[in-house]
Amino acid sequence: MNMKLPGYNEIPDVGLYLEQVSKYLNSFLEDDLQLTGTMITNYVKLKIVPKAIKKAYSREQIALFFLVATTKSVLSMDQIRKVFALRNDTRRLYEDFAKGIKEEDCNDELIAMIAKTVLAKRKLDDNIASL
Repeated sequence: MNMKLPGYNEIPDVGLYLEQVSKYLNSFLEDDLQLTGTMITNYVKLKIVPKAIKKAYSREQIALFFLVATTKSVLSMDQIRKVFALRNDTRRLYEDFAKGIKEEDCNDELIAMIAKTVLAKRKLDDNIASL
């Protein structure tokens, strides 16, 4: 299991439409983490990710969708919403999480803990699947 996310600056910031966002996200996400357009719309309705502007999603919103996709197996939607609210610098949040899943030093203890939990859950799932 090797989770790879693009660098924050590699995420397009030209404004992608829903279908483009889904295709972009899923090109990086493993099969069990894939997001559909309906799922993306629901995360917006739940106010986890801000609404699109003129139906286009920015780099910041796409980064948040990556975080939702990778953490939803270990955090509830309410917990994800709280983390996003407490860590309102999306770029830093995303970069800290990306460091955590690469098992590099992360300056934010909470985000490092979440990343380690995600990795542990993925390893556990892999081990159970191989039985």
